[in-house]
Amino acid sequence: MSAEERPPLLTEVDFQIHYGPADDRLHNFYIPALERSVRYDRTAGFFSSGALAVAASGVVRLIENGGRMRLLCGAKLSEKDVEAISEGQQLRDVVGNGMLATMEQLDDVDLRNRLEILSWMIAHDLLEIKVVLPRDKRGLPLPDFEALEYYHPKEGVFEDSAGHKLAFSGSSNESINGWKNHYEVVQVY
Repeated sequence: MSAEERPPLLTEVDFQIHYGPADDRLHNFYIPALERSVRYDRTAGFFSSGALAVAASGVVRLIENGGRMRLLCGAKLSEKDVEAISEGQQLRDVVGNGMLATMEQLDDVDLRNRLEILSWMIAHDLLEIKVVLPRDKRGLPLPDFEALEYYHPKEGVFEDSAGHKLAFSGSSNESINGWKNHYEVVQVY
């Protein structure tokens, strides 16, 4: 495969070792890394479909590269959610409905497109999302008001077609605000 046929590599960008609040983390780090990757693994305290929408050009290239994204994120359950699980409703359905409800609260004209992208990626096994929940002694999830623990790390690893890896750790969640608006810092390795 020639250089023109293969996806661009992570080594072709001079990434900074630190991105702070004054830097454009979205356009100078996140999107260029996604565009050059075939794999993106991420842990975050919070995930929003808006992160996929705001970085759509990078996500499209990740898909064109034959890439895949895996997310591990935290979630909060209400007392009603925990009751539904205790009564036999599947944890997956309760958490999924909770994530959808959060997305539906967003006042955004592109919401439908975001949900379609998310659904398409999941259906084509290009996106895998796993949720980490605190549990009680019986193994049942705890409602938000009882849970002292919350899954909150924020790290990621990009990998390109040649096996080069670019890792980062910082304060950004996997959301529009995390990559674009909040006062955040990211260390790159």
